[in-house]
Amino acid sequence: NYASGARAAALAQARAVSGVAEVWLYSAEPCRDAALRQEFRLLEIPDGGGLRLLSRPTRQVLRDGDVSFAGKLLRLAYAVLAHIGLESVLPKALLRRNMAAAFETFDTIFVVSEASKMREFVSRCRHPGKIQWIHTDYAAWRELNEWTRAVTKNDAALYRRFDAIVCLNKTLREKFLAVYPQFADKTLAVPNPVFRGEIRERAKAPLTVPVDERVCNLITIGRLEREKRYDRLLDIAAELKKRGFAFRWYFAGSGPLYEDIRRRRDALGLGPCVTLTGYMENPCPLLARCNALVLFSEYEGTPVTIDEAKTLGVPVIANDVGGVREMLEDGRYGKITGGDDSFIKLITQL
Repeated sequence: NYASGARAAALAQARAVSGVAEVWLYSAEPCRDAALRQEFRLLEIPDGGGLRLLSRPTRQVLRDGDVSFAGKLLRLAYAVLAHIGLESVLPKALLRRNMAAAFETFDTIFVVSEASKMREFVSRCRHPGKIQWIHTDYAAWRELNEWTRAVTKNDAALYRRFDAIVCLNKTLREKFLAVYPQFADKTLAVPNPVFRGEIRERAKAPLTVPVDERVCNLITIGRLEREKRYDRLLDIAAELKKRGFAFRWYFAGSGPLYEDIRRRRDALGLGPCVTLTGYMENPCPLLARCNALVLFSEYEGTPVTIDEAKTLGVPVIANDVGGVREMLEDGRYGKITGGDDSFIKLITQL
């Protein structure tokens, strides 16, 4: 329910499947997207079956006058259980009590995130076929930090109960199977659907951000999060400015690091060179007018933005992570590179 590449990919997958099946969507968070409500049927369960309360910070729940005493006790119990390593006990109980009957009516259930709180519950549904979509470089992501290690610690047992596991290209499948070779027979490589005609039409929309075509225009599209390494991109931008290279770099996206990135940009004197656009519902008009899409992520799956850049004829400069090399077809649609100096060299050659 928040803007991200994984959300865009999941909705593209849902649209593709809707041509052969009746598709319903479910999220523990309420859907506030009116267009989405018109396009799909939504499975709506009050309070997300109890999960919504558990997903909120404990202090926030305790201070909320609209939460009942029983609800506050439930959140406190969850905090205590999580502290002693039993964080899955309450979500499992709530899901079985409040949601099992509704989920058992479906023929197939797709879980569209490798970190979803729904994975354990779905894996134990009896009637539906169960498919897990892996949207990232699983092997790299599971070792990213303590949280990802905790989320994935029981995945070997959990994925044994799924009927199929779908990775987004052959490279990501190979990386997943390097961790779990026992699932080779049911792990598939299925790329995200790419609606090229729709991308080209979206690119024709009016620009909402001014573009100076006299300079080299760069764009990075994505959530403003640590793993996207906007700090490194700002270092590269500072070096480009120091060398007298004329450029404008657009950071198109929103996220928890927006203010940190803005402050660092200003401290480096990059205000005239780096534009933070905030969230863009449609970045395609801006992307189409840029000289390159630049990605410096620590890990990726198969970024939707690369498919958009390829469709619009915009070269890509990116780290060799996840399924990116395969997407770029070993240089046909852009350049794979490594450190800051390599990025700078490729940018100045545009």
